[in-house]
Amino acid sequence: MNGAEQAKTGVDEKWIGSLMEQQHRTMIAAIKRGRFDQPADATKIGRPPGAGKTVEVPHTAQEIDDDKTLDQVIIDYLASEAEIEHLELSLLNTADFFAGAPVEVRVATKKSLSQHPIAAAAIEVKVISTVDQPRVIYKGKTAADGTAVIRCNIPLFKEGTAAIIISAQSPLGNDEIKQLVKRKK
Repeated sequence: MNGAEQAKTGVDEKWIGSLMEQQHRTMIAAIKRGRFDQPADATKIGRPPGAGKTVEVPHTAQEIDDDKTLDQVIIDYLASEAEIEHLELSLLNTADFFAGAPVEVRVATKKSLSQHPIAAAAIEVKVISTVDQPRVIYKGKTAADGTAVIRCNIPLFKEGTAAIIISAQSPLGNDEIKQLVKRKK
């Protein structure tokens, strides 16, 4: 799953954390400027002094608008991110990840806007599960063409649920792909 597909199907915990932090800062700023010092219906009459101030947030400067819904904030954030060149990680072949079995998968890192390959991006494969500590099972870098072949063994899990997280990191940012680990029947 690439970054665009991930954005459609779900969000990652770091992104949710940064969004919550941004909302927290917005709320603190509103409290400091007296936004909640008036009776509830008085807030609907007029905007308090300082409303609409520009606040620096990671990667963008965004207008504080007290009337925005969470959905509108998320849509604005995604739209601003779409305009910034960032790393995209994708699988070049399909692979099943079976507990206790070797796997070979080919990945590619590209710049989101220009689609140029990203060489020397750090690639890491981590196994997370409900029965064991997270464990790194592969580390490497992408070649000049932005691709890497990952060969590793998936640990054997006889119980619980496990997943593989393939991550890529470069100065342009990071991206990850998550896949469930299957057990042979």
